[in-house]
Amino acid sequence: IPDVNRYNASTNAWAPLAPIPVASEAPCGAHWNGKIYVAEGDTGSSFQIYDIAANSWTAGAPRPVASGYGCAAGALNNKVYVIGGAAAPQTQLTVYDIATNTWSTGNPAPTGVFLSGYQTVGNYLYIVGGFGASPAANSTATMRLDMSTGTWSSGPAFSPQRADFALASFGSKLYAIGGDATGGS
Repeated sequence: IPDVNRYNASTNAWAPLAPIPVASEAPCGAHWNGKIYVAEGDTGSSFQIYDIAANSWTAGAPRPVASGYGCAAGALNNKVYVIGGAAAPQTQLTVYDIATNTWSTGNPAPTGVFLSGYQTVGNYLYIVGGFGASPAANSTATMRLDMSTGTWSSGPAFSPQRADFALASFGSKLYAIGGDATGGS
C-alpha cells in the first residue's frame, strides 16, 4: 500500500501524509537534511524522495538494480548508501549522490544483505543478521559501513540469527527487535 504516516510523540497521535508514488514490499530508506530517500522494494528500482517540510514526493534517478526488496540504507554527507535487494542476499553497494542525482558503485559488503536489521549511527551504517542463502540458516553476520570512507568492518556473530526485524540504537548499544528465526518463522 502507498500509505505514509507520521507519529507525533508530543501528542501521541498518528497523521496521514502524502502517499508514496510507488507501493512496494520491503523498501528501505534513510534520512538526510530534511528528506527521506526510499529505494523501492519488490516492485522495481525507483528511488523516491520525500520532502518532510513540503509533504511531497519527487523521483530520483532509478537505482541501477532490478529490485530493492530487503535492502538496507544509510545517508551521510549528501550521499545515500543502499545495499541489498533482489529478494536474496546481495553484497553490491550502490551510492546515490544527492547533488548530481546519479548512482555509483561502492565497495561490496563482506556478506550478503537481505531483510537484515539496519541502523545509522553517526557516520556508520550498521547491518545485522538477515535471511541467508538458504531459509534453513539465517545470517549471523554483523558489519558496519563507515560512510565517510566507504570501508566495511565485521563485528561479532549475531547469535539470535534473526531476519526481517527492527534494529534501533541508544547510546553505545544496538537493539534487535522481533523478526524471523532461522527457517522463516
